[in-house]
Amino acid sequence: MKYVLTLIGKPADGALSGKLGAGIAAALADAGAVVGRPDWLAQRIALDLPFDRLAPDAATAAARDALAGQPIDLSAQAVHWRRKRLLVADMDSTVITVECIDELAEFAGIRAEVAAITERTMRGELEFA
Repeated sequence: MKYVLTLIGKPADGALSGKLGAGIAAALADAGAVVGRPDWLAQRIALDLPFDRLAPDAATAAARDALAGQPIDLSAQAVHWRRKRLLVADMDSTVITVECIDELAEFAGIRAEVAAITERTMRGELEFA
């Protein structure tokens, strides 16, 4: 296979299931891809779907349509020289279940004040600047 579509889900919500992976594989096939055997990098967290005969941008579009707004990150890329060396991800409430800034504030003894600011920001009440 020339390409791989990597799907990454949030462990807490369990959206990345075998059923969803099969649905994405079917969407790729419907778009004209030949899809290989799925490779779970971590159950319900990360899945590689090898494919061929479809451009990566077309595979990404087909997968996004099939996801229909599900909270799954994805990336299609060529397999040639592909090596997983770095994963860049949002940590707070994605990889971990807490807000790091609140934990650091606890260490500094100002958790309540920082948590109030974080909460207001998440509600859109404060501008980033």
